Amino acid sequence: MAARLRLDHAGIEEMLKSAQVAGVIDDAAAAVASGVSETARDGQAIPVKVDSYTTDRAAAGVTMAHPAGLGIEAKRGSLSRAAAAAGLEGSAGAEASQLLDYVTASGRRRKATRAQVDNWTRGRS
Repeated sequence: MAARLRLDHAGIEEMLKSAQVAGVIDDAAAAVASGVSETARDGQAIPVKVDSYTTDRAAAGVTMAHPAGLGIEAKRGSLSRAAAAAGLEGSAGAEASQLLDYVTASGRRRKATRAQVDNWTRGRS
């Protein structure tokens, strides 16, 4: 006979919103932020910002607070690699630190993460 399991949803929600869980998440976000070191074309360091917030659980976001931040992430995967180095898994997971050799449609060779290659080749047959 199979055992029945009943989840305490209110208890799980309380735990996910607790200060202890928020502290662990904030520490992980700080580890990711400290692993990013990028500079803009003008040589200035790009600031990395950590935002903590709560939705249905404690959460944190790490961003490069500069207009070039999004492009740098798309080209180099700096945040993804820093997250993987901090032991986190996300959409890029541990693959973020592994760069692949990729040949563009114009024949240029470049290094890219699997997620970047998938994004560039989306919709192509």
